[in-house]
Amino acid sequence: MYGALSKQVYLGINNEGALKRISGVEGTRVNVVLIDWNLVDTYSRPEDAYSYSLEAGGYSSEKFTVESLKTVYSGLEGFKILKRDNRWVLYAVFSDYSIPFYLLGDGFKSAFIYVSLLSSIKDGIVLAEEPEIRQHPSSLEAVAEAIVMSCQKHENQVFVTTHSLEFIDIVFSKAQKYSMNNRLAVYRLYFEENELKYRRYSLEDSLRLREDLEYDLGG
Repeated sequence: MYGALSKQVYLGINNEGALKRISGVEGTRVNVVLIDWNLVDTYSRPEDAYSYSLEAGGYSSEKFTVESLKTVYSGLEGFKILKRDNRWVLYAVFSDYSIPFYLLGDGFKSAFIYVSLLSSIKDGIVLAEEPEIRQHPSSLEAVAEAIVMSCQKHENQVFVTTHSLEFIDIVFSKAQKYSMNNRLAVYRLYFEENELKYRRYSLEDSLRLREDLEYDLGG
């Protein structure tokens, strides 16, 4: 897939804690983004993720992040990088108070990193590998909201791999919220006679399988 496309952007954290960015031919319109939890360290350098999202996506990127996270963390208004003890620290700004990022709960931290990176991509292709990893159950809703918003509002084509039935059900509910019945499909991979095959389900079919039959779409 990468070889056939003009431009690639890989988001992750390298060994020095800095965001990696790999580009192909400059000036092209196709962005391919892989968000891989094996390389994203959710507990270091949130300032890098926030700065990158603003650089790549502008103010609309922060608005996207806040809108997604507010589905779970009510009162969130935005983020600011402020100087504290002679170093720059990211703060989450709520309606009545602000708090340093490192004092926030694990669910908020992991959801913020994922959503802020996702928010910077527009008119591209997003490959999201197991977004439920390192997520608190309550933060899954915010991540699912961001993935569906990425399709609906940023016009991205998003491919998600997951083994979590809980996450699948949440994505279904978000897809219905944004009236994406004709834009979501589930592909279930399986082996048959040593050959990898797949079965495609529309959102309507997937909902029927999950609600009526409690079918394991996660494989």
